[in-house]
Amino acid sequence: MKTLHLETGIRARGQFERQSNKMEARLEQAGLCSGGLFDCDCACAAPPDYSGVANASKESSEIMAALGREQLAETRRQYDRNTAISDPIVKAQAKLMGQTIEQVDDYYNFMK
Repeated sequence: MKTLHLETGIRARGQFERQSNKMEARLEQAGLCSGGLFDCDCACAAPPDYSGVANASKESSEIMAALGREQLAETRRQYDRNTAISDPIVKAQAKLMGQTIEQVDDYYNFMK
């Protein structure tokens, strides 16, 4: 059984190599790549042009930086606006709390 699998594997590898050689020959005839099927390191293989991706990435980062600055400015504006409204309320509540503590202390001391 092991021999059968070994022979089948050898035959399959041979078929792959023949197909690979045929493909390489066709590519070479067409004036394309003369290297291996999966390892094309010949001069005809130009490196991909990633300048479009680089430009888009740069533009995206500039947009996101501007958005971050706008969000921070809006957050500061809202904080300032809310602080102007809430500060008088907090001060009034603190004053009432102080008065309540004084009343409770006075009542407690009276009942001793």
